[in-house]
Amino acid sequence: MRATALATVLALTPASLAAQTYVVDLHNGPGTNFTSIAAAVAAVPSGAVLDVRPGDYGHFTITGKSLTVLCQPGVRAYDLFGPLVNIDSIPAGDTVLVRGIGISAISVVGIIRCTNSTGTIVLDSCRGDLTASGIGGRLEITNCASVYLRDSSFHSNLYLSLSAQIDRSNVAMTGCSFVNPSATVIAASQSRLDFAGTTVTAGLVAPTIALHQSHLDVRAGCTLTASLVNGAIAGGSGTVDLDPAATLVNAPAQPFSPGIGVVTAALPRTDVIPGPPGGNANGTLSGPGSIGVLLLGAPGAPTAIPGIAHPSWLVPGTEIPLALGALPLTGGYAVPNAPWVQAVTLAWQGAALGPGAVLASNPVACGHY
Repeated sequence: MRATALATVLALTPASLAAQTYVVDLHNGPGTNFTSIAAAVAAVPSGAVLDVRPGDYGHFTITGKSLTVLCQPGVRAYDLFGPLVNIDSIPAGDTVLVRGIGISAISVVGIIRCTNSTGTIVLDSCRGDLTASGIGGRLEITNCASVYLRDSSFHSNLYLSLSAQIDRSNVAMTGCSFVNPSATVIAASQSRLDFAGTTVTAGLVAPTIALHQSHLDVRAGCTLTASLVNGAIAGGSGTVDLDPAATLVNAPAQPFSPGIGVVTAALPRTDVIPGPPGGNANGTLSGPGSIGVLLLGAPGAPTAIPGIAHPSWLVPGTEIPLALGALPLTGGYAVPNAPWVQAVTLAWQGAALGPGAVLASNPVACGHY
């Protein structure tokens, strides 16, 4: 399996073999190519990797190309106003990955904004919370085919300011945290959301999540906390698939509004530990079912597969099996010890044979750090 996975990495990402890494250092230390993230983003070719050293940088915009932005601990996008990170018009077949950045606007809530993209956007370990800003941060996603979040947090501390606004987009979140002490935390319109191991915490008023013609998967490890005053877990219109292993806190007798159709059933879950160059990447598929398969492929938009409940988020034709057997199931591959591998972003997803149905897990997209 490991040899096959390595061959697939090379086949899926031939451009990465020529990927270049550029050093961004606010303090212009040894080996610096740019002192500004914005200047680097504008100048480097598509497929490049930015190695960003600690410091407070200004806002920047990534438009129309593949890019990997790897931030060392202590990197913030810091400016007077937002949005602080803008990712726009990423074309189909291209991927933008931003890892490890904090956002802090001086006078307003900081924003990471993703817009109008048919390609893939991955936000890994990004912070719009009290570790980065006293005011907090917000995520805005509009007209995006596939956005993946992993281990990221957005805590809006301004009155009536959402922590996430998602419109006409597909978004998968694993191990994330969203908090708003005064208002609705996440609002989604005409979107598909998939939560695994994610917490969403409301404060005073309801609902915690506002849906409009949207679908939400709530998998094991999620904790959704209702507001203190007549708070629904989710209100509006749409559908929810709820794993009974998810935790609902402060939930009223009717935790979902009448306009939301709820199906309660166990759902499979995938978790991933990215591997550094020269190390190993490993994933685990857990949940219901007697047997399962853990897959690796190129990240993409959700696609319905006949006979499988929940869509595949792997680009059709790129999927390979890493492991097959009884659950819980673990698989992985050796990560090449080469600079180009940092430009490679892959997605993991599993499928489990449950009672009378094949169920797809949440997708997880990440790189090699």
